[in-house]
Amino acid sequence: YGAYICPDEIEVTAKECNENGSVLHRGLNAEGWAHLFAKEEAYQQECEAQEAASDDEHFDE
Repeated sequence: YGAYICPDEIEVTAKECNENGSVLHRGLNAEGWAHLFAKEEAYQQECEAQEAASDDEHFDE
């Protein structure tokens, strides 16, 4: 019939899983991921701005 698990064990297990899950891939927590994504987004916008400026120069010729 399976093992009996009491509610306290479920709560402790869920808490431990959530704590372990907060340290995500590459060892980053949620704050670390937010910083990484913001940095990558800024880089992407900078690249797009440079491409747009480059396209403008070609039209001026």
